[in-house]
Amino acid sequence: MKVPLVNEKPILGAYFLILLLAVGIIFMNLVTASIVEASLQSSELDRKEKKISLDEIEQFDINILPPILRDNISVDNMADLFGVLDVDGGGELDMKEFIGGLLQLWLMDVPITTLQILKFSRMNRQKTMEYFTSILHRMEEMAARMDHLQGDLAKTQLFDSRF
Repeated sequence: MKVPLVNEKPILGAYFLILLLAVGIIFMNLVTASIVEASLQSSELDRKEKKISLDEIEQFDINILPPILRDNISVDNMADLFGVLDVDGGGELDMKEFIGGLLQLWLMDVPITTLQILKFSRMNRQKTMEYFTSILHRMEEMAARMDHLQGDLAKTQLFDSRF
């Protein structure tokens, strides 16, 4: 009659128990790793897909917006709307920025042309400040060069007066 191997050698029972536990844990780790990797890829795609650029928004007609919203924001096309909503000038709008901007425009009493002028003046101010900063830096460099040349000239005149 055949006797189970575990009955003949009890140490094998412990061996197989450890083997089954190890295989189970390894299998659970593999499943968990694949689930985590899939969720990370999904979240990365969600972050990338939730941005819209000017080229993408220009493909839509302004009539896609509800009439009550269209009348209140008074823009002629989606490109103008994108220009107003892109506050940071990044060239892309995420969903939060797009929806929040539309709601803000809808609830605002200020005409959109005023907002466009304000945005343009802010951009102009920033570029003007950068321009004046570069001019100031160049003037400081020129002043340093002039000081150096004056020092060289004074040394030359001192040298010539000795002879």
